[in-house]
Amino acid sequence: MNAQRITLVVACLGILLAQLDTSVINLVTHRLHDAFHTDDATLRWFVDAYNVAYAAAILSAGGLGDRLGRRRIFVIGLAVFTVGSAACALAPNAATLVVARAFTGLGAALEVPATLALLSVAFPEGAARAKALGVWAAMNGLAFAIGPPLGGGLADAFGWRSVFAVAIPVALVALVLARRAAAPEPVPSRAFDVAGQLWAAAALGTLTFAAMAAGSREFATAGAWFAGALVCGVAFIVQERRAAEPLLDLTLFRDRPFDAATFCTACMTFGMYGLLYLTPLVLQAFRHFGTTLAGVMLLPLSAIFVVVSARSGAIVERLGTRATIAVGMACMGVGSITLGIDVGARLWTTALGLGIAGVGLGFTTGPLLGYAVARAPHERAGIASGVGNAARMLGATLGVAVLGGAFGHASALDVTPIRIAYAAGGAIELLGALVACFGIAEARAAVSPRPAALRRGAA
Repeated sequence: MNAQRITLVVACLGILLAQLDTSVINLVTHRLHDAFHTDDATLRWFVDAYNVAYAAAILSAGGLGDRLGRRRIFVIGLAVFTVGSAACALAPNAATLVVARAFTGLGAALEVPATLALLSVAFPEGAARAKALGVWAAMNGLAFAIGPPLGGGLADAFGWRSVFAVAIPVALVALVLARRAAAPEPVPSRAFDVAGQLWAAAALGTLTFAAMAAGSREFATAGAWFAGALVCGVAFIVQERRAAEPLLDLTLFRDRPFDAATFCTACMTFGMYGLLYLTPLVLQAFRHFGTTLAGVMLLPLSAIFVVVSARSGAIVERLGTRATIAVGMACMGVGSITLGIDVGARLWTTALGLGIAGVGLGFTTGPLLGYAVARAPHERAGIASGVGNAARMLGATLGVAVLGGAFGHASALDVTPIRIAYAAGGAIELLGALVACFGIAEARAAVSPRPAALRRGAA
């Protein structure tokens, strides 16, 4: 196997592992609840510890790759991910599992951006590059499709620990192959914004605590945590304005369509990850489904997402970017609201809601992230991608934190909290559709040239 193909395999394994980890965990939360006798807030941290670490580190991952070498950062990230997965599989208690999940999320944040850098060197141009990027992108859809049934089947056959352990041999294969992968050329060393990274992590962490407290109806506690998040957020902005090499280029946010795309990305994952967290729990707790069957029930969403996302480019050409994103967000909203109609009492309603949400996710995921990167100057495309991924994981974190709290307040006789959670997630998706209608500019050329201030920032 030549270096090109090895690099493609390594990059695909890296993105597949990271995306699988976000999709299989939802199938075992009910088992983790029983195994550790944990409360609802800790249950949500099993999911959100990964998301917070990922979102906090993704902005600096590209800079570390520039500083230390992209292949080296990929290997470090994959090694961290492997150790984190092993720690999850061996976790003796809930606290250890939460810490291990955060460690795994850190590893994913380091290795995912590096996969694209490796591909850019192995396939510098032409049809081969386009094909390689298409295969890499397809891994996202594949992980989403196989994650739920794989996680459910492993948990039923071998226990919940196997869901984390299965990633270890795959990661080890990727680590061995990475030594033979193409390596990007060295680049000039950049200063690393340590203070910015710490403030970003503090802001995301305290905001997650605030969201969880709000989801648990502890509003006084939520207010206190939110105040802390606000202080950390302001400190982060001040630091980024003063830093010679900031973690986040704030001038990107002077472009309103970029802001709209970033907001829509967070809305998209807020509702979708809340839905993916709640639905397996509902099916297992209220319909007494096994873990495997609960995973199979998510197949309508996964399969439709894979099929539609593969056609999202053609859909954009036909409908336009604005309409594609708005329709996709609206479909996700309608799907979430449909799921809340009878909370799993009729399986055809559950399948219908998941199918509609899958159509919306397929419409929206690629066009949104691609649009945000296209809005940025070429030399800032990497950080724009980082912002999009951070918004994606921030929305996911808050969605699980806020909407997931409904499960702890529901009972077999009263599923009203879960109905409200599905409706709230749908409302956020519909808000994203509205923002897309009025905030997304149809074509990049239609808004050129960029504002003078932003052009100065790019200089």
